[in-house]
Amino acid sequence: MSVSEITDGISQLEIKEEKIETFKKNRSAKIIQKQYKKRLDDKVYDTLSDYVWVFQGMKICEGYITQKIIFEIIKNSGKYDEVYQEFKIPLNPDDLEKRKHHRVDILCINKKDKVVDAYNSKGASFNNTHSQENDLAEFNKYKDAIKSKYPGYEVNYSILKDNYDKSVSKYKMKCEYLSKNGIKHYNTQEFLKSKYNYSKFEETRRKLVSIKLQERIKERGLPMTLTDMVSSS
Repeated sequence: MSVSEITDGISQLEIKEEKIETFKKNRSAKIIQKQYKKRLDDKVYDTLSDYVWVFQGMKICEGYITQKIIFEIIKNSGKYDEVYQEFKIPLNPDDLEKRKHHRVDILCINKKDKVVDAYNSKGASFNNTHSQENDLAEFNKYKDAIKSKYPGYEVNYSILKDNYDKSVSKYKMKCEYLSKNGIKHYNTQEFLKSKYNYSKFEETRRKLVSIKLQERIKERGLPMTLTDMVSSS
């Protein structure tokens, strides 16, 4: 570090000779502290950015985990001949400029009774950006596409909604409208308990979400506990 950097260009003649060395030491200490603080601030910012990445992505991860749990419960029940996850259905095979496919979260086929049950797994949040009429038209489009793929089968397209409570006002208008018009809505937890006698859904999900969260924290090389966080700062 040069004298000019230490003194910020202050002429040494303006500082009493006997105090120049003390001045240089004090000034150097302040500059070092400032540089250290900047490095520390940058490290804190980078660490916080990594934590934002970890937790923001967890809602998507939790959605996939929820879907996979439902899929495995239905598949392992043996009630269907075939059960698929993320099953691709052609939407507009004759018009390449339109959306080509719809992925059904869980598709279940009963060959004996010629029934296809399609389930769309939804989180607890509520999106009211589309009208109930538009949503019904969209779901019916998916339902018709499944019918085209499986002619002669009865097709049911239903929504499994996390912690859905039809008595809650925000759900009432849209969800009841869709249910009355053929797109049934079910509370995910109650559906699994009543249809498949599975009551450990929340316990299983919390465990799998916790494992995934730890994996994402490790992926970013972040401290796993508050104690680790303090000691690494």
